[in-house]
Parts: sequence; structure tokens; C-alpha cells
Amino acid sequence: MWTSLMITIPQEFKDEDQCKQWLKDHPYYCAKPFYSKEISQRGKYSWCCHWQGDTFPLQKFSDFDRSIFLENKPIKECSFCYNVEKSGTLSERFNESTYALYYKRHWIDDVNIKYMVIFFNNLCNVACRMCSESLSTLWGKKVNGVGNLQKIPDNIWNNILQDLKTVEHVSLLGGETFLSDRFFELMQSDHGMREVQFQTNCTVYKKELLDELSKLESVVFGLSIDGIGPVNEYTRWPSNWGKVQNNIDKFFEYKFNFMTNPVINIYTVYYFDQLLDFWYDYMKKDVNIIIAPQFCLDPQWMNMAILPQDVLDIIKERTEKLLDHDILKEFPLQTDILLDALNSIINICKNSQHEENTWQDFKNQTTKWNMIQSMTLEKYLPEFYNEIKTK
Repeated sequence: MWTSLMITIPQEFKDEDQCKQWLKDHPYYCAKPFYSKEISQRGKYSWCCHWQGDTFPLQKFSDFDRSIFLENKPIKECSFCYNVEKSGTLSERFNESTYALYYKRHWIDDVNIKYMVIFFNNLCNVACRMCSESLSTLWGKKVNGVGNLQKIPDNIWNNILQDLKTVEHVSLLGGETFLSDRFFELMQSDHGMREVQFQTNCTVYKKELLDELSKLESVVFGLSIDGIGPVNEYTRWPSNWGKVQNNIDKFFEYKFNFMTNPVINIYTVYYFDQLLDFWYDYMKKDVNIIIAPQFCLDPQWMNMAILPQDVLDIIKERTEKLLDHDILKEFPLQTDILLDALNSIINICKNSQHEENTWQDFKNQTTKWNMIQSMTLEKYLPEFYNEIKTK
């Protein structure tokens, strides 16, 4: 039985490791509800994209009793992060709470929202296989026949512009962020932003936006690339690798803090070594890149854990070799999350249990998407195809 005692948060931690241990000892605490506001394309509010309950209109969001996050018991709407941690990987609860508690404690102690996530709209020129119509108009068009545009209502947008006067950190998402007609308006508003973080699929280049971003104190420029060449083209259709790489080169002309968040999924994990080699070449040229992989758990058929055990054994062996990659030795600060991810891949390979029904779903979904995108696994990912073609 869970107790109803409230968690007491230490006033300070002597180092980041102590903070992380405290979060491991308190697996149901999350800092995000105390400093974060997230606005969806439909104008609904939450504090986290992984919250599995209802999102709220503004007043209900403001009135929500956040003391439940200080109780020593699980919250059913937070099960996504619990399941991520049970799989042996680091969750958003863990990473974001570590950052806030140790580096940005005033965010939690201040009554004003300090961190805001804005989903401009779902306008996107790419249909990633793990995506949904709520995040990509092209995905909706290809899967459902209709790509309905979802956009923050004007009255909510005006409230956002007011909040920006006190918010320090803003994370901008889409759709494809560079396609939003509100990006430039936000950058020229009366704001107090010290840091902007955003993601792009690297298929769009807009110099005027990059020049505006360069005026800020800090920019975390997120590069959504899951593989090199045909691997990225297969999973992030219809991106063109030549155009993507050309845009990356132009992005790197700016002195931003770059972060890449490759999605480790059933298609990409086999080729992860190629991606590390790609980023390593840039980092040796003094481009500052933090590599922070994420694991695809939803849809379940794209979770690498459903692969047959003999294929997982091959991936485990390939991943163990990456633990000796020069990128980890030469750039330890930029690759600490990467190191955790590599160890997580190895743990998944060791502990997964193959489920035939989910594996069959993977084969059915692969066939469906191949037809939608006029692609074949054999052509784009031949090495991986050869490993699984008889399974």
C-alpha cells in the first residue's frame, strides 16, 4: 500500500549524481508540473507531452492541484515515463527533473511559468512512420486521406504572447517548426526569452528565421535525423538526404548549441554506428553537438524490443563495439546521454521477450507503409532486411 506522505525535496544537491539518486529513490516525483506549460495545436494545456490524461483549457490547467506529484504513489496518467524507466532507459521525468532540480531550481520555486512548450500546428512536409495526424498533415493525408490542419486558436495565441514576457525557456515544435507562419511573429514579440529550443526535420532552410534566432542568448537547435542516407529517407519519407545534408551544413554556419535526438526504432537501431560516424566527423570540426537519442515505444510495432532474439544478439554485438567509439572518448560531455542510450540498447537486447503477434503487426505495417510510400525494405535497408526476411 502506498503512503500519502508528501515528498520533501532537499533544498539543494551537492552534485548532479546526488540529484539523480534522489529521483531514483522517488520514482513518482516529477518537477515539470511545477514550472512547465505545454500548449497543443488545439489550444489545450498540459505540462508534458507524455501525460496520458485529458488536456485542459487554460483555467482548469491553472487550478489543477499539483500536490499529487509530491505524493509517494504512482499516477496512472504518468505511466509512460514509468514504463520507459522499467525498460532500463531514462525517461523525460528523470531527465527534465534532474535539469530543473539541479540547474534551474528557481524555476520550481517561482510562481510564474518559466518553461513553455508550444506546438505551433501540425503542418508538416514529412510522414514519419512513428508519427500521427496530430503532428503531421502529410501523415494524415497518406493514412486517412485527409490532412486536416490543427492550429492554436488566436485567443490562445494572444495569451501565449503575454506569457512570453516572463518565460525564460521556450521549446518550439510542430509539425515542421520552420513551416509555421507564427515562428517569425514570436521571435519579434515583446518577450523575455533567454533560450529557445526547437526541432526541425532539416528539410527546410529559412535564413531570416536563423538570423532572428542568432540574436538570442542561447539557441538549442534540434536536428531530427534518425539515420544516414536511405535509412533517414525510409523512416522520414519523403525527405531527400542530399537536401537534408546541404541544410545541415548551412545550419552549422551559425554558432548555436546543436542537439540531435535520433529515434532508436526497429528500422534504425541496426544502422546506429553509421549515424555516430556521421556526427563524429562534424564534431571533430568543432561543431558543438549533443547526441541525445530517444527510444520509440509507441507504436509498439516500431519498438526494437520486438525483434527476434537472434537479431537482437547481432544488434547487441554491434552496439557493444560502439562503447569503444572515439566519439565517446573525445567528447564525453556531449555524449553522456548517448552512452546511457547505448547501454540501454544492450539491456533491451538481453532482456526482451519476442511476441509473435506484435512481430506480425510489424510485418503488416511495413507492407502497408511500403505501399503508401512506394518503397521497399529490401532496397533501402538491405542488410537489416537480410537479417529478418525469413522470420
